[in-house]
Amino acid sequence: MRPRRRYLIFSARSPVPLSAEELREALRETMRSLFGERALALSGFELALYDAAKGLGVVRCHHTYVDAARTALAMTTSVRGLSVALTTLRVTGTLRKAARVVASLEPARNSPVRLMEGLQS
Repeated sequence: MRPRRRYLIFSARSPVPLSAEELREALRETMRSLFGERALALSGFELALYDAAKGLGVVRCHHTYVDAARTALAMTTSVRGLSVALTTLRVTGTLRKAARVVASLEPARNSPVRLMEGLQS
């Protein structure tokens, strides 16, 4: 039986823009350190989408690991030695819906885009 997937939409707040690859590695390392290699493999935990300009992203996982994925997002506090805050905004059942929600949302409050707009005004 194929596992059901869930997509967690999150906001990323950091002082500088983060690349998708840096964020992917930090998320995987947090999931591995909290739950182990086995849970990382079984959960299907993966960064599916990330919009660096908005500071919003989507993580994919199996439905039985949604709580673990939420925990890994919340516990990821640094990327490249910079402090970062990841907050889960919503959980959806399809990537299409998750992408639609990300497209409709404004940039995260403390995203680099918002901070630069404040400096230019």
